[in-house]
Amino acid sequence: MNKSNTLRILVAAGVLGFGTMLTTPTLAQQNQNDLQLTQSRRPPRPDSPAKPSTLMNYLVLAMIVGGVVGAALIPAKRGHQD
Repeated sequence: MNKSNTLRILVAAGVLGFGTMLTTPTLAQQNQNDLQLTQSRRPPRPDSPAKPSTLMNYLVLAMIVGGVVGAALIPAKRGHQD
């Protein structure tokens, strides 16, 4: 690397570091009104979903098993040359 590239990298790193040092303290400071607003604006708690009925589970299971058995019972159209 030549000196100009090294100098550019050091200047860029210095600018980024200096900018980070300036913004960090301001992010830590909160206005008291903002703090009260954020505490009063909490998201609602979701309700727990209702459990599906046992009958519905058995009906879905019967449909799946019936589909698999029905597909297995379809005769294969194979000729005598297979």
